[in-house]
Amino acid sequence: MNRELRSRMLGLALVVAMAGVGCGDDDDVVPTDAGTDSGTDSAMPDAGMDAGPPPTPEVFVRIAHLSPNGSPVRVCTDAIIGGEPIGVPGGPLPPAADPAIPFRGVSPYVPFPLPAGVEGYRVLIFAETEGPVTSCTGAPTLSANVMLGEDIEAEGYYTVAAIGFVDERPDVCGAELDGPCPESLDADLVVFEDDTELDAEASKIRVIHAIPNIPAQFGVQICFDPDTAEGEMEPVLLFDRLNFGEATEYFASDAAITAGSLRIFSALPEGMDAPDCQTVVVGEMVVRAPLQELFIPATFSAVKMGLEMGAGREIDQIVTSFALNRITTIFAQGLLGTAPTSPQTAAFVPWQDLPAVD
Repeated sequence: MNRELRSRMLGLALVVAMAGVGCGDDDDVVPTDAGTDSGTDSAMPDAGMDAGPPPTPEVFVRIAHLSPNGSPVRVCTDAIIGGEPIGVPGGPLPPAADPAIPFRGVSPYVPFPLPAGVEGYRVLIFAETEGPVTSCTGAPTLSANVMLGEDIEAEGYYTVAAIGFVDERPDVCGAELDGPCPESLDADLVVFEDDTELDAEASKIRVIHAIPNIPAQFGVQICFDPDTAEGEMEPVLLFDRLNFGEATEYFASDAAITAGSLRIFSALPEGMDAPDCQTVVVGEMVVRAPLQELFIPATFSAVKMGLEMGAGREIDQIVTSFALNRITTIFAQGLLGTAPTSPQTAAFVPWQDLPAVD
């Protein structure tokens, strides 16, 4: 089913983003040029107040802490020139006077300058396992080089996500993965490019898969069900074969999504003749049942309320439905099979990537 048809189906079916957890609010928006230059020539003699050199290009990066057994973290960075980090790492961010980024936290976008000669940045993640991190010395928990032209481009916006298990891999993967969690689920830093083009006639949605123990050998399917599993309407496949550590492309819906549900299924092997987005029964055995059903707005409202209670404040960037003129990343995080009251329980948190325009 092509994207245009899926988008129409969503429209017909609908009768129906620290600026993060404990780390800042809407005041953390990256400043932009206010456009005060009139562009006119006053014909006055030049008084030495020319425009000067062009501004240094920048790249905008936010950190998402999606490692379910990781302590709160702070981030340090240093520029890469000639293939090597230079100087002393800057940071930490957030500063020691502010709370560190907890699991499920997403930082504000931070601008990094890209003057001539800078090839990228090294990102260092320091976990607060034994107390507050007040400097960028010592061994980081995670580090990665983010290179210009490979991982990032000037003036782009990016999410750098910490995913996987820090230190020991817990035995939470189950029989389907044959015991303890494999090394492929160890902690890592992954870079995702963020869409910044708002569309007044569309709601853009994507999913980042960071739940390490979803038992899905062939990835997962994510479907929209206009009247939930209890209704009679057919679910619509939005994303197919999404694997751990990956992000989908953005799906553009031409109608706001304010009700219904998202349902997550394990994908089946290529070539297996089975309907998408539906439970599959072979004989008397269910070989595929929904892994999760997320009710819109109820599930997302509950997640938002829980995270706001933990943070002690409102988090406007966490949304409960998908409005037009909005870009949303759903961060799938936590551990499947844990109790809903567990700090590590699986949750799908829809985070507004950029402020919508009224």
